[in-house]
Amino acid sequence: MKYLLLGYTSADGWDAATAGTPTEEALDAFAAYQRFEEELTASGELVSTEGLGHPAVSTTVRPTAEGVTATDGPFAELKEVLASFAVIDVSGQ
Repeated sequence: MKYLLLGYTSADGWDAATAGTPTEEALDAFAAYQRFEEELTASGELVSTEGLGHPAVSTTVRPTAEGVTATDGPFAELKEVLASFAVIDVSGQ
């Protein structure tokens, strides 16, 4: 069975101006995720994982009656943003 894991982060903590200088908390969280990813890789359960772009440079794609519309980023006020995803394949036990 496959699962989609979504990684969210605080929108306040993800400032485009400081994205190149991660906080100690962000570095700790990334290190913990890397250990988790290594475990999934070693067990053969990791299918794919990707980090996502900063909301300020994102594109929103929506189906419309005329087809598909792509617009610059999500402009809504957000408390959390989707920062990454992983797909894992876990056998039933």
